[in-house]
This record gives sequence, C-alpha cells and structure tokens, in this order.
Amino acid sequence: MLRATADWLPRVLDAERASICLPDGAHHMELFAFGGVAEVVRTDTKIPIATSLIGQAYRHRKLVMLDDATDSDFEDMTSLVEAGLRSAASAPMLSGGRCFGTINMADSQSAAYTDVHCQLLQAVADLLAGSLGLVQIAEQEKIRAMTDDLTGTLNRGAVLAKLDELFVDETLQPSLLFLDLDGFKLTNDIHGHNVGDQVLRILTNRIASKLGEKATLGRLGGDEFLVVVHDDADGTDAEMLAVDVLEICSDPVVVKSLRIELSLSIGVASSNLMTASAADLLADADRAMYKAKESGSRVVVADDEIRRRTAMLTAIDRDLDLALSTRAIVFHYQPVRELCTGRITGAEALIRWDHPTYGPIPPPLLVDRIEATGRVAAFTTWSLDTVARDMTALRRAVPAFQGRLGINLSPLQLAMTDCAELHAAACARYGLLPNELLVEVVESSEIRPGDEAERTLHKLAESGAIIGLDDFGTGHNALGYFTRFPIHMMKFDRSLVGVMAASEEAFTILKAMASMCKELGISSVAEGIEQQEEMDLCRQFGIDYGQGWHLGKPKPLEDLILLLQSEANDSDIEPSMDSAPMLSGYSVAIG
Repeated sequence: MLRATADWLPRVLDAERASICLPDGAHHMELFAFGGVAEVVRTDTKIPIATSLIGQAYRHRKLVMLDDATDSDFEDMTSLVEAGLRSAASAPMLSGGRCFGTINMADSQSAAYTDVHCQLLQAVADLLAGSLGLVQIAEQEKIRAMTDDLTGTLNRGAVLAKLDELFVDETLQPSLLFLDLDGFKLTNDIHGHNVGDQVLRILTNRIASKLGEKATLGRLGGDEFLVVVHDDADGTDAEMLAVDVLEICSDPVVVKSLRIELSLSIGVASSNLMTASAADLLADADRAMYKAKESGSRVVVADDEIRRRTAMLTAIDRDLDLALSTRAIVFHYQPVRELCTGRITGAEALIRWDHPTYGPIPPPLLVDRIEATGRVAAFTTWSLDTVARDMTALRRAVPAFQGRLGINLSPLQLAMTDCAELHAAACARYGLLPNELLVEVVESSEIRPGDEAERTLHKLAESGAIIGLDDFGTGHNALGYFTRFPIHMMKFDRSLVGVMAASEEAFTILKAMASMCKELGISSVAEGIEQQEEMDLCRQFGIDYGQGWHLGKPKPLEDLILLLQSEANDSDIEPSMDSAPMLSGYSVAIG
C-alpha cells in the first residue's frame, strides 16, 4: 500500500519528489518508498532521527518545512541538494496517538511550498495514517486470534495451521515435537490454578529459549505443546531439540517460594517417514508421546511400529460405528460356577471384536477407543440392550436356567445421568427382572463420594439390580467402597487368585476377604481360576463362585446355551444362584 501511494504522491502534492519514511525502532528513519525524480539514495537508507528534518517531524509530531536546503544542517538534506532539490517539507502520519512515520516532499525551487501545500501534505499524511491504523488493528486482531492468552505462544488453531502450511510445501520436510507435562494436574490440585499458570509460563519461556528461527512453538491446550521444526530432512534436528528441551525443563520451577518438580514426555515425528498428511504427522508424534509416558523413556521417536499402531487405532475409530450396528462386535460369555457344586449359575459378558484387517482387538484397547472417541453413551445403550436380549434368548433355550448374566460398566459409563434408566429400560424391553442383569463395576477410574457414578449405583440398587465389584485387588477399589456404595458381590482378581498358592500375602488376603464377605452377607467370586489347586483353595476359603479357564472359557451365546442344555440334562437340580447370600434380600447394600 505504501509503495503504491508513493507513486502518485508527487502529482497530488504538486512536488518533484515525494517519499515515505518509517521508523526502524533503533533511532533511525528508513526511506521506505519514494516517487518523482530519479532515485538518489537507496530505499533502505537509514536517516538519523536526532539530526534530520524527517526525524524532527517524527519526533515532535508536527509538520516541518524548509525553504532552502542548502542553508540546513540536517543530515538528510545533503542528498536532496546533490539531486538539485532546494525546498523540503515533512509531515507526521498520526493516528490513534501513534506516529507511523512521515510523508515528505521536495522541489528544485527554493521556498516552493505555501501553507496550502503544507495543509495538503498533512491531510494526505492523516489519511494514510488512518489507513495504516486500520491495518494495524486488523493485524493486532489477527495476532490476538492466533495467540494463546496464557503463554503468548501460538494457540492450537494457529500452530496446526502452521504445520499444514509447511506440509503442503513440497520443498520442506517438517518434523514435530509433541510435549506433555507429566503430573501437571496434581500441581493444579495441590497449589491452585494460579501457580499452575505460572508454571506453564515459565516452562514456555524455557522451551522458547531453545528454539531458533526454524522452529515454532504452540500450545495445544492444558499442559500439551507442539514444536514445529520447519525443515528437517533426516529428522535429527527435532530429536536433538527434544533432548535440549528436556534438559532445560528438568530444573525445578520456583513459584511463590514453592519448589515444583516436573517432567516432560516428548514424542518426536518426522515427515521423512513418508507421512501422508499433517494430521498423520501429528498422530505419529502423539502416539510417540504416549509411548514415552508409558515407558518412562521421556523422549520417543516415532517409528514404523508406532505408525502401524496409529494406523490400527485410526481404523478402529473409523469402523466402530459400523461394527456396533452390524453386530460385528459381540459378547462372549464366561461361565460362573458355584464352587461347592460345580453348577453354572451365571456368566460374565466379555466384549469381542475380530477386526477385518487387524484381527482380534484386545478388549481394554477397544473400550479405551470407545471412551476416547465419545461413544460411551451409544456403547452403554448397545451393551445393555445386547446382554438383556441374550439373557432372554438364554432363558427361552434353557428354561431350567435361573442364573443371571453380568455386564461390565465403568465409572465413566455410570456417570451418565441416564445409565440407571437405560438398565431399567433394557430389562423392561425384554421382560427381565432388574436382578437378572448383574452390573459389574469395572474401575478405570476412582468413584468419588457424591459424584454421578455413586448416585447411579444407588439408583441401580434401589431398582433391584445386583451390583458386583469387579477385579478386586487392582485399580482404585478399597474397603471403604463397602461403607459408601451398595455392593452385593465381590470378585477377586486373577492377580490375587493366580499367586495365592505361592504367595503367603495373597493367600492371607483372599482368606480374610472371603471371611469378610461372609460376615457382610456379600457373595464372593474368584476370577481367573486356571488350576485345580486354585479352585481347591477357593473352596477351602469358602468363596462362593469361581470363573476362569479351568471352569470354562468365554464362548459365544450359542455355545453357552449348548453347554447349559448339556449340563441341565445331566442334573435333576436346576442351576441357580439362590444359595448365594446376596439373594436373601438387599439388606447387604451398606451405606
């Protein structure tokens, strides 16, 4: 805009030469653009503010006029005299309290400019300053929209846009660092968010100090940051930078006399792995970061193994909805047997998915992807409906069966405000009593007093549902659960059952817990029984039920029906769980 303006300025101002000068921020004015007579100085010439006519107009923010340059001591007049110019005038470009620079005119005649000429010069300067002010505001808004308010770095949208921009340039091979601050939530919880914000600012400054012109820092949000290395043909620059960043961030952060120890997990990914898109590069770095966090390696560089896992997770996420709607995802049922009689008294529903490309997907990974992709509500509805439907089919095929099927629900699922209603609706839809669909609480996270998961557990118990605490001996569960939540059944995890024959500690714990369950009127189940010796010890402890490969592997519903039909024909006694203390009413729901 300024260069184009300089071309027509001489005609508007009736001057032989016109120019625009801008401050360089270091006590000089820079000749930015000019028009009119032949160039006599370069456009990047530096003009001292303190000793020049232009500098006087800029410094004092008022128009300055000179009738005869040959009588002047101003340094910028020398070049004008050499070009045969005698008269000169300079007007500041003022807008919004800021001086953007000066507009200047010169003529070969002495005393060539009248007051009218000067008024016109100032009017043009004011007009141009107004335009520059609008441009400045637009630029400031653009910068503000791209800046993270807390750290001053690029925000999520801006840093991802920068990555996209670099990736489409075929001459560049960008690399990426994905940084995650370990244990930052605990810092916020203990010291408060004000301290946490200070920590983020300090670490941001430390990281930025290690970056040169070829790297860009941005905050994704929370305690996650990206560093985009603009061009890194062999990927080594990013890896070395990650080590440097890790080193400079290893020193404790001091905030308000608090000494806070923190660490980073960094994933590094390079586009030299033939990455197809910026999104793929981000996914590579993200997975590498999580591997660093899991392994404690601190810095992990994405490799083919991580990329294969990324591709697998992408395929799982993409195919989940179709798999649920077409029932490619199914439940297999592992029999639960009464240990004193050996009869099947129920079964636990275990999720299975044989992916068309990646084969059997491990259940924990499948559940993790369901939760990570926001499908918890849909999956919970589908699960309760599927198990209730299978329970009805089981009852029709084996009328003598009076047991129940168990379904696993995590605290995240229980925290859904309509989870108890979904359980009731599924039972009503298939004509089941609430106690025929056992809810097994699987702890992926702690259930805290007063949260939605706790309220849901009480709603389920009030409706008549049976609630079991699954995998006891792992996770967050503790004896305090029995004083706060309505628990009817405790399931001892394989990590205890499998070692009790060799571990005196596990032996003692299981024996004591089995005794406690008897005292509280709570049914007990031993999971993961794989040896006869384990089953004998569980019987000896008085544990009510058992499941595991020694007692029956998980199987499709059809195979469970055939097994129940076969065992029912071999016995005149109906398989039932009525001998379990938990069916003697719901007085066992403590709390």
